[in-house]
Amino acid sequence: AVVSTQSGHYGRFTEHDFPLNSNSHPTQVDPDLVKEELDFFKIDLLEIFNVEDPNDNDKESIATLTIREKVHQFLLDPDYSRAAMVWSFADMIAIVLSIIMLVAESVPSANPHFSDPRKPLYYFFYSTEILVNGFFTVDFLLKLISWPKPWLFFKNVLNFLDFMAILPFYMELIAMMNSGGADAGTFDGSSMGVEVD
Repeated sequence: AVVSTQSGHYGRFTEHDFPLNSNSHPTQVDPDLVKEELDFFKIDLLEIFNVEDPNDNDKESIATLTIREKVHQFLLDPDYSRAAMVWSFADMIAIVLSIIMLVAESVPSANPHFSDPRKPLYYFFYSTEILVNGFFTVDFLLKLISWPKPWLFFKNVLNFLDFMAILPFYMELIAMMNSGGADAGTFDGSSMGVEVD
């Protein structure tokens, strides 16, 4: 049967789609065709069956989050927003750079570039170390501040390992500042940690 309306529009549901035999049920219905018909007749199934749109619930739940909870979601869920995806991507790049520098520092021919300011690549490696550890530090502190129960933060093994990854950098930095001599402003690459999250 063809459905008609006063507007002259004819629905495209046919007897082939919905057999009139009461013992039969539609088995092969094109979902795009069904959506087209529902949109034309302005039929809202969610409203008819009193079902809440899950997307609306997600929007409401996000809107009710506190700033700290939003930061927590931002850091731990790359799908939370486009910015969260970019932050997660930057985190992966920083991890890869850390690994590359750790491997390079272990190569005898490259090691002098990590400890001798007279070498051409020394300041490149030094700047990279500062940037990477700075990123890891900001990431770590934001996680610590936004953690639901900060006093339980270090019970998460990954958080503890993140802390241990950035600790050597600051220990060496303090040692450099205290030395104040010829060793000040140099680093040996051993302070480059790798985050594990």
